[in-house]
Amino acid sequence: MKCPHCNKRELVTYSDFDILNNVAFQKTMCDWCGYWELRSSKDKNYIEKSNYYTLEFSTVSGDSGKFTGTKEEIHKQVDSYKWTGFENIKKEDKLRMIAACITFLKYGYMDEFKNADYENYEITIDNGLWVKISYGIYQ
Repeated sequence: MKCPHCNKRELVTYSDFDILNNVAFQKTMCDWCGYWELRSSKDKNYIEKSNYYTLEFSTVSGDSGKFTGTKEEIHKQVDSYKWTGFENIKKEDKLRMIAACITFLKYGYMDEFKNADYENYEITIDNGLWVKISYGIYQ
């Protein structure tokens, strides 16, 4: 299988079974880059845990994007994103709104990801910014 992070064919799959809950687990790891994901037999299309994330967002001003990687890689991608929305407002208001969006994308609405890793999360803030964080890398 091909790794979604490094695109090398280095993925190895390990299986385990939880007898208490009657659930089979499947852990897929890349020996090349260290990417891993954990799925259960409850829903094979759903990644329960991973060390890489997919962060999607969109704003009412027209900006939207998808970032993938570790939390630190996503922070770098958010910092280098070129904001094209918020055009018909004063420059200081535009900069303040962009700074607020960057803070929300990096740390969450109430700073829940400031000192913790990302987790599955979806929120719409004031009908202006939609953010979705998922475990794993989705193309």
